[in-house]
Amino acid sequence: MAFYDVVAFGENMLRLNPPGMGRIPQTDTFEVRSVGAEGNVVAALAALGLRTAWLSALPDSPLGQRALYDLRALGVDTSHVRLIPNARMGLMFMEYGAGARPNVITYDREDSAFAQLHADQLDYQVASQTRWFHTTGITIALGDGPRECTRRLIANARDAGRMVSFDLNYRSRLWNQADAARACQSIAAGVDVLFGAERDMRALFGATGSPEDVARFVHDRIACVTLVMTRGEHGALALTNDGAICQVPSVPTTIVDRIGAGDAFAAGFIYSSLKELDVETSLRYGAALAALKLTIPGDVALSSAVELENIVQRPARPGDVHR
Repeated sequence: MAFYDVVAFGENMLRLNPPGMGRIPQTDTFEVRSVGAEGNVVAALAALGLRTAWLSALPDSPLGQRALYDLRALGVDTSHVRLIPNARMGLMFMEYGAGARPNVITYDREDSAFAQLHADQLDYQVASQTRWFHTTGITIALGDGPRECTRRLIANARDAGRMVSFDLNYRSRLWNQADAARACQSIAAGVDVLFGAERDMRALFGATGSPEDVARFVHDRIACVTLVMTRGEHGALALTNDGAICQVPSVPTTIVDRIGAGDAFAAGFIYSSLKELDVETSLRYGAALAALKLTIPGDVALSSAVELENIVQRPARPGDVHR
Protein backbone atom coordinates (compact mmCIF):
# COMPACT_ATOMS: atom_id res chain seq x y z
CA MET A 1 0.00 0.00 0.00
CA ALA A 2 1.32 3.47 -0.90
CA PHE A 3 0.86 5.88 2.00
CA TYR A 4 2.46 8.74 0.06
CA ASP A 5 2.42 10.06 -3.46
CA VAL A 6 6.06 11.19 -3.37
CA VAL A 7 8.93 10.65 -0.93
CA ALA A 8 12.26 12.42 -1.35
CA PHE A 9 15.62 11.84 0.33
CA GLY A 10 18.23 14.56 0.80
CA GLU A 11 19.77 17.23 2.99
CA ASN A 12 18.29 20.56 3.95
CA MET A 13 20.51 23.39 5.13
CA LEU A 14 19.74 26.72 6.67
CA ARG A 15 20.33 29.50 4.15
CA LEU A 16 21.34 32.88 5.51
CA ASN A 17 21.31 35.91 3.26
CA PRO A 18 21.46 39.66 3.82
CA PRO A 19 18.12 41.37 3.22
CA GLY A 20 17.51 42.48 -0.35
CA MET A 21 20.62 42.67 -2.49
CA GLY A 22 22.98 43.39 0.42
CA ARG A 23 26.45 41.92 0.81
CA ILE A 24 27.61 39.86 3.76
CA PRO A 25 30.40 42.24 4.91
CA GLN A 26 27.86 45.05 5.08
CA THR A 27 25.00 43.37 6.90
CA ASP A 28 24.04 43.18 10.57
CA THR A 29 21.09 40.84 9.97
CA PHE A 30 20.30 37.74 7.94
CA GLU A 31 17.12 36.27 6.55
CA VAL A 32 16.90 32.54 7.33
CA ARG A 33 15.29 29.77 5.28
CA SER A 34 15.51 25.99 5.25
CA VAL A 35 16.64 24.96 1.75
CA GLY A 36 17.45 21.80 -0.17
CA ALA A 37 16.74 20.42 -3.64
CA GLU A 38 14.79 17.34 -2.56
CA GLY A 39 12.83 19.27 0.05
CA ASN A 40 11.95 21.84 -2.60
CA VAL A 41 10.41 19.12 -4.76
CA VAL A 42 8.17 17.57 -2.10
CA ALA A 43 7.19 21.01 -0.73
CA ALA A 44 6.07 22.11 -4.21
CA LEU A 45 4.12 18.88 -4.64
CA ALA A 46 2.50 19.29 -1.22
CA ALA A 47 1.32 22.75 -2.29
CA LEU A 48 -0.27 21.08 -5.33
CA GLY A 49 -2.22 18.76 -3.04
CA LEU A 50 -0.13 15.58 -3.04
CA ARG A 51 0.80 13.51 0.01
CA THR A 52 4.54 13.92 0.41
CA ALA A 53 7.25 12.98 2.88
CA TRP A 54 10.86 14.00 3.31
CA LEU A 55 13.49 11.53 4.53
CA SER A 56 16.68 12.98 5.98
CA ALA A 57 18.86 13.50 9.05
CA LEU A 58 19.11 16.68 11.09
CA PRO A 59 20.77 17.70 14.35
CA ASP A 60 18.56 17.32 17.40
CA SER A 61 18.84 21.03 18.12
CA PRO A 62 16.93 24.28 17.60
CA LEU A 63 18.57 24.59 14.16
CA GLY A 64 17.36 21.16 13.15
CA GLN A 65 13.91 21.97 14.48
CA ARG A 66 13.85 25.10 12.33
CA ALA A 67 14.37 22.99 9.21
CA LEU A 68 11.63 20.60 10.29
CA TYR A 69 9.27 23.47 11.04
CA ASP A 70 9.71 25.02 7.59
CA LEU A 71 8.84 21.80 5.73
CA ARG A 72 6.02 20.87 8.08
CA ALA A 73 4.52 24.31 7.57
CA LEU A 74 4.49 23.61 3.83
CA GLY A 75 2.55 20.37 4.34
CA VAL A 76 5.39 17.85 4.10
CA ASP A 77 5.46 14.82 6.45
CA THR A 78 8.77 14.92 8.33
CA SER A 79 8.06 12.05 10.73
CA HIS A 80 10.72 9.86 9.07
CA VAL A 81 13.57 12.36 9.61
CA ARG A 82 16.32 11.06 11.89
CA LEU A 83 17.31 13.53 14.63
CA ILE A 84 20.92 13.09 15.74
CA PRO A 85 22.19 14.46 19.08
CA ASN A 86 25.34 16.60 19.15
CA ALA A 87 25.40 16.95 15.36
CA ARG A 88 25.77 20.10 13.34
CA MET A 89 23.50 21.82 10.85
CA GLY A 90 24.73 22.53 7.35
CA LEU A 91 24.73 26.23 6.54
CA MET A 92 24.67 28.14 3.28
CA PHE A 93 25.42 31.85 3.05
CA MET A 94 24.19 33.65 -0.01
CA GLU A 95 24.39 37.09 -1.55
CA TYR A 96 21.74 37.79 -4.17
CA GLY A 97 23.31 39.24 -7.29
CA ALA A 98 22.10 42.14 -9.37
CA GLY A 99 23.09 43.27 -12.84
CA ALA A 100 26.71 42.34 -13.52
CA ARG A 101 27.11 40.80 -10.04
CA PRO A 102 26.05 37.12 -9.87
CA ASN A 103 24.67 35.29 -6.85
CA VAL A 104 27.50 34.32 -4.48
CA ILE A 105 27.13 31.17 -2.39
CA THR A 106 29.37 30.05 0.48
CA TYR A 107 28.83 26.59 1.99
CA ASP A 108 29.51 25.61 5.60
CA ARG A 109 28.14 22.06 5.50
CA GLU A 110 31.10 19.76 6.17
CA ASP A 111 30.42 17.04 8.78
CA SER A 112 26.74 17.96 8.99
CA ALA A 113 24.26 15.54 10.54
CA PHE A 114 23.26 14.40 7.06
CA ALA A 115 26.82 13.94 5.82
CA GLN A 116 27.54 11.77 8.89
CA LEU A 117 24.48 9.59 8.30
CA HIS A 118 25.09 5.84 8.59
CA ALA A 119 23.35 3.25 6.47
CA ASP A 120 21.72 1.63 9.52
CA GLN A 121 20.02 4.85 10.68
CA LEU A 122 17.11 5.00 8.22
CA ASP A 123 13.77 3.26 7.77
CA TYR A 124 14.11 2.00 4.21
CA GLN A 125 10.53 0.73 4.04
CA VAL A 126 9.38 4.32 3.46
CA ALA A 127 10.60 4.03 -0.13
CA SER A 128 8.19 1.15 -0.72
CA GLN A 129 5.25 3.06 0.79
CA THR A 130 5.12 5.74 -1.88
CA ARG A 131 4.06 5.93 -5.50
CA TRP A 132 7.22 7.83 -6.44
CA PHE A 133 10.71 8.12 -4.89
CA HIS A 134 13.00 11.04 -5.76
CA THR A 135 16.56 12.03 -4.96
CA THR A 136 19.50 13.88 -6.54
CA GLY A 137 23.21 13.94 -7.22
CA ILE A 138 23.67 16.42 -4.37
CA THR A 139 22.71 13.70 -1.89
CA ILE A 140 25.21 11.14 -3.14
CA ALA A 141 27.96 13.79 -3.22
CA LEU A 142 27.80 14.25 0.54
CA GLY A 143 29.53 11.06 1.65
CA ASP A 144 29.62 7.27 1.68
CA GLY A 145 26.77 7.05 4.19
CA PRO A 146 24.24 9.11 2.22
CA ARG A 147 25.33 7.28 -0.96
CA GLU A 148 24.69 3.84 0.53
CA CYS A 149 21.37 5.05 1.97
CA THR A 150 20.40 6.18 -1.53
CA ARG A 151 21.25 2.79 -3.01
CA ARG A 152 19.09 0.97 -0.46
CA LEU A 153 16.17 3.36 -0.81
CA ILE A 154 16.16 3.03 -4.60
CA ALA A 155 16.41 -0.76 -4.31
CA ASN A 156 13.42 -0.87 -1.92
CA ALA A 157 11.38 1.39 -4.19
CA ARG A 158 12.14 -0.77 -7.22
CA ASP A 159 11.39 -4.01 -5.39
CA ALA A 160 7.97 -2.59 -4.53
CA GLY A 161 7.37 -1.54 -8.15
CA ARG A 162 7.49 2.19 -7.39
CA MET A 163 8.58 4.94 -9.77
CA VAL A 164 12.08 6.29 -9.16
CA SER A 165 13.56 9.58 -10.37
CA PHE A 166 17.04 11.02 -10.02
CA ASP A 167 18.16 14.58 -10.77
CA LEU A 168 21.84 14.94 -11.67
CA ASN A 169 22.08 18.33 -9.91
CA TYR A 170 25.86 18.48 -10.35
CA ARG A 171 27.59 20.79 -7.87
CA SER A 172 31.26 21.33 -8.70
CA ARG A 173 31.95 22.63 -5.17
CA LEU A 174 31.02 19.23 -3.74
CA TRP A 175 33.02 16.93 -6.03
CA ASN A 176 34.84 16.72 -9.33
CA GLN A 177 33.31 15.77 -12.66
CA ALA A 178 34.87 12.32 -12.92
CA ASP A 179 33.74 11.18 -9.47
CA ALA A 180 30.29 12.66 -9.98
CA ALA A 181 29.85 10.96 -13.36
CA ARG A 182 30.86 7.54 -12.00
CA ALA A 183 28.61 7.81 -8.96
CA CYS A 184 25.61 9.12 -10.88
CA GLN A 185 25.97 6.41 -13.51
CA SER A 186 26.10 3.73 -10.80
CA ILE A 187 23.31 5.04 -8.57
CA ALA A 188 20.90 6.18 -11.29
CA ALA A 189 21.29 3.23 -13.65
CA GLY A 190 17.87 2.14 -14.85
CA VAL A 191 15.79 4.78 -13.06
CA ASP A 192 12.38 5.58 -14.48
CA VAL A 193 13.15 9.28 -14.95
CA LEU A 194 16.55 10.96 -15.10
CA PHE A 195 16.37 14.74 -14.79
CA GLY A 196 19.28 16.98 -15.67
CA ALA A 197 20.20 20.39 -16.99
CA GLU A 198 21.85 20.32 -20.40
CA ARG A 199 24.97 21.96 -18.94
CA ASP A 200 25.28 19.17 -16.33
CA MET A 201 24.88 16.43 -18.91
CA ARG A 202 27.59 17.95 -21.07
CA ALA A 203 29.92 18.58 -18.12
CA LEU A 204 29.57 15.20 -16.40
CA PHE A 205 29.62 12.89 -19.38
CA GLY A 206 31.55 14.83 -22.00
CA ALA A 207 28.57 14.71 -24.32
CA THR A 208 28.84 16.88 -27.42
CA GLY A 209 26.75 17.89 -30.40
CA SER A 210 23.14 19.00 -30.52
CA PRO A 211 20.86 18.78 -27.46
CA GLU A 212 19.30 15.69 -29.03
CA ASP A 213 22.76 14.12 -29.41
CA VAL A 214 23.55 14.87 -25.77
CA ALA A 215 20.26 13.35 -24.63
CA ARG A 216 20.85 10.14 -26.59
CA PHE A 217 24.42 9.83 -25.30
CA VAL A 218 23.43 10.23 -21.63
CA HIS A 219 20.30 8.07 -22.00
CA ASP A 220 22.44 5.21 -23.24
CA ARG A 221 25.03 5.80 -20.51
CA ILE A 222 22.53 5.75 -17.63
CA ALA A 223 20.13 3.27 -19.27
CA CYS A 224 17.16 5.14 -17.81
CA VAL A 225 13.60 4.72 -19.06
CA THR A 226 12.97 8.42 -19.71
CA LEU A 227 15.55 11.21 -19.83
CA VAL A 228 14.36 14.76 -19.20
CA MET A 229 16.74 17.58 -20.12
CA THR A 230 16.07 21.15 -19.05
CA ARG A 231 17.50 23.91 -21.23
CA GLY A 232 16.63 27.16 -19.43
CA GLU A 233 15.04 29.71 -21.72
CA HIS A 234 15.25 27.19 -24.57
CA GLY A 235 12.69 24.90 -22.93
CA ALA A 236 13.05 21.19 -22.26
CA LEU A 237 13.13 17.87 -24.06
CA ALA A 238 12.52 14.25 -23.19
CA LEU A 239 13.89 11.05 -24.71
CA THR A 240 12.11 7.77 -24.05
CA ASN A 241 13.17 4.14 -24.40
CA ASP A 242 11.58 3.85 -27.84
CA GLY A 243 13.92 6.57 -29.13
CA ALA A 244 11.22 9.21 -29.43
CA ILE A 245 12.14 12.79 -28.57
CA CYS A 246 9.64 15.49 -27.69
CA GLN A 247 10.37 19.12 -26.88
CA VAL A 248 8.48 22.02 -25.34
CA PRO A 249 9.36 25.72 -25.15
CA SER A 250 9.87 27.60 -21.90
CA VAL A 251 6.92 29.52 -20.50
CA PRO A 252 7.30 33.31 -20.76
CA THR A 253 7.64 34.87 -17.33
CA THR A 254 9.27 37.63 -15.32
CA ILE A 255 12.24 36.50 -13.26
CA VAL A 256 12.19 37.42 -9.58
CA ASP A 257 14.35 34.59 -8.19
CA ARG A 258 16.05 31.85 -10.23
CA ILE A 259 16.85 29.53 -7.31
CA GLY A 260 14.81 26.34 -7.27
CA ALA A 261 13.50 26.51 -10.84
CA GLY A 262 15.00 23.13 -11.71
CA ASP A 263 13.41 21.55 -8.63
CA ALA A 264 10.09 23.12 -9.60
CA PHE A 265 10.41 21.64 -13.09
CA ALA A 266 10.97 18.18 -11.62
CA ALA A 267 7.96 18.63 -9.32
CA GLY A 268 5.74 19.67 -12.22
CA PHE A 269 6.84 16.71 -14.32
CA ILE A 270 6.27 14.27 -11.44
CA TYR A 271 2.85 15.79 -10.70
CA SER A 272 1.72 15.31 -14.29
CA SER A 273 3.22 11.82 -14.52
CA LEU A 274 1.31 10.71 -11.42
CA LYS A 275 -1.84 11.85 -13.20
CA GLU A 276 -0.82 9.37 -15.93
CA LEU A 277 -0.43 12.07 -18.55
CA ASP A 278 1.94 11.59 -21.49
CA VAL A 279 5.59 12.66 -21.47
CA GLU A 280 5.10 15.76 -23.61
CA THR A 281 2.29 16.98 -21.36
CA SER A 282 4.45 16.31 -18.31
CA LEU A 283 7.18 18.47 -19.85
CA ARG A 284 4.61 21.26 -20.16
CA TYR A 285 3.67 20.93 -16.51
CA GLY A 286 7.35 21.07 -15.59
CA ALA A 287 7.94 24.18 -17.69
CA ALA A 288 4.84 25.85 -16.25
CA LEU A 289 5.77 25.21 -12.61
CA ALA A 290 9.35 26.34 -13.25
CA ALA A 291 8.00 29.59 -14.73
CA LEU A 292 5.79 30.12 -11.68
CA LYS A 293 8.77 29.49 -9.40
CA LEU A 294 10.79 32.18 -11.17
CA THR A 295 8.19 34.72 -10.02
CA ILE A 296 8.41 33.65 -6.36
CA PRO A 297 11.15 34.70 -3.90
CA GLY A 298 12.82 31.79 -2.13
CA ASP A 299 13.49 28.23 -3.17
CA VAL A 300 10.03 26.62 -3.29
CA ALA A 301 7.36 26.85 -5.99
CA LEU A 302 4.39 27.65 -3.76
CA SER A 303 1.72 27.31 -6.41
CA SER A 304 -1.77 25.86 -6.23
CA ALA A 305 -2.99 23.22 -8.66
CA VAL A 306 -5.41 25.77 -10.11
CA GLU A 307 -2.59 28.25 -10.82
CA LEU A 308 -0.54 25.52 -12.47
CA GLU A 309 -3.42 24.31 -14.62
CA ASN A 310 -4.13 27.86 -15.75
CA ILE A 311 -0.57 28.23 -17.01
CA VAL A 312 -0.53 24.82 -18.72
CA GLN A 313 -3.84 25.40 -20.46
CA ARG A 314 -3.16 29.02 -21.42
CA PRO A 315 -2.63 29.47 -25.17
CA ALA A 316 0.49 31.26 -26.33
CA ARG A 317 -0.06 34.99 -26.63
CA PRO A 318 1.39 37.29 -29.33
CA GLY A 319 4.38 39.14 -28.01
CA ASP A 320 5.23 36.60 -25.31
CA VAL A 321 8.97 36.77 -24.71
CA HIS A 322 10.95 34.84 -22.11
CA ARG A 323 13.05 37.27 -20.08
